[in-house]
Amino acid sequence: MERDDIQRYDRQRRVRNGANLDDLWAQTSVLLVGVGGVGSPLAQMLHRSGLGKLTLVDGDRVQTTDLHRQILYTAEDVQQGLPKVRAAKRALESQGGRSVVETYEGHLTPRNVLDLFTGHDVVIDATDHVAVRSLIQKASLQTGIGWIHSAAIADKWVAASFNPPGSPCYHCWVDPRMDYYPLGTCETEGVLPASCFAASSAVMRLLTDSFISGPDKSVQQSQTRKILRGSLATGESWVELERDPSCPTCSDQGNTSKILTGKPSPIKQPIRRLCGSGSLETWFDEDLDQIESALDHCGNDSYIRTPWSLRIEDPSGAISFYEDGRALITGDLAKDEKQAKKRLAQILNI
Repeated sequence: MERDDIQRYDRQRRVRNGANLDDLWAQTSVLLVGVGGVGSPLAQMLHRSGLGKLTLVDGDRVQTTDLHRQILYTAEDVQQGLPKVRAAKRALESQGGRSVVETYEGHLTPRNVLDLFTGHDVVIDATDHVAVRSLIQKASLQTGIGWIHSAAIADKWVAASFNPPGSPCYHCWVDPRMDYYPLGTCETEGVLPASCFAASSAVMRLLTDSFISGPDKSVQQSQTRKILRGSLATGESWVELERDPSCPTCSDQGNTSKILTGKPSPIKQPIRRLCGSGSLETWFDEDLDQIESALDHCGNDSYIRTPWSLRIEDPSGAISFYEDGRALITGDLAKDEKQAKKRLAQILNI
C-alpha cells in the first residue's frame, strides 16, 4: 500500500481488525443501483472509505428538488442537465482516494441486469422502484451475488441484508404482487435528509458487519436476515426475517432459473410513475428492430428512430422505447395508466 493510502485510511485501519477489514475493502467491488436520496450519501461513504471499485447505475438527471438531500450534486449540475452518474463520478473523483468509479447511464432492466451484476461482489439497491428490487433479488439468486436493500421516505428508513444470497429472500418479506401496487414516492410523501442519511448509514453498518463477521458467521446468519428500520418519531429497531416455506422465489416451489430468460408480455410488466416528472415507466422484451418492423408492417411511420431509442408521438403524448428494455410514457397519455397500457399493447401488437 502506498504511503498516501496508509495516511488516508489510517483511522479505519486502527479499529479492531481494521487492517484486515481495510485490505478486504480495497479488493471489493460494489454495484450501487440508484444515486438519489439514499444512493448519493451512500456513494460518498463507500468512496471515502476506500472501496476497491464502485459502479453507479442511474438513468435520471439532476433536478433542483434533489439538491436538499443528494449531497453529490450542485445547482450547476442542474443547469447543465447532467446525468446523475456523470455528476456523481466527477464529485467523487475530485476527492481523490484509491476507489475506482465506473458508471452506467441508464436504469436496471431485465435485459441488462445480468451483465451489470458481473464482476461485482455485492449489489446495493438504493432505488424507489419495488419491481427493480424484485429483479435484483431474482438476479442475486441466479448469479450467487448478494445484495442489500435500502429506502427512505418521509421521516422513515429501512435497510435489509440479503448477503450472502439464499433463503430467506426479499420475497419472504415483500409479496411479489407489490411490484404492481402503487406506493408513495418522495413526490407524494416528501422525504427528509435525515431519513436518507440514516438509510445510507444503515447500509454501511450491514455491509461492514458482513465483512467483520467472516464466512462462518455469514453462513449461519443466512438462516435469518437482518432488517434495520426506523423513523424519527420511534427510533430504530432490528427485525429478524425468517424463511417463508411457500415463498415463490426462494422456496422449493420457486423457479429462479427461468425468471430472467422468459419472455413475459409487457402489459404484465410492472408500471410505475416516476417521481417528479409524472411520466410512466415499464419494461418490454422486444428489441428496437422488432418494434420498428411491427410499426412498418402496420403502416405506422410516425416514429423517430435512433441507434439507442425509438419514439412514437401520439396526440395525447409519446412512448419512447430504449435499447436497455425500458419504455417511458409521457404527456397526457401518462395520466391514465390503463390507457397507457392499452396503447403500449397496441404498439407491440399483443
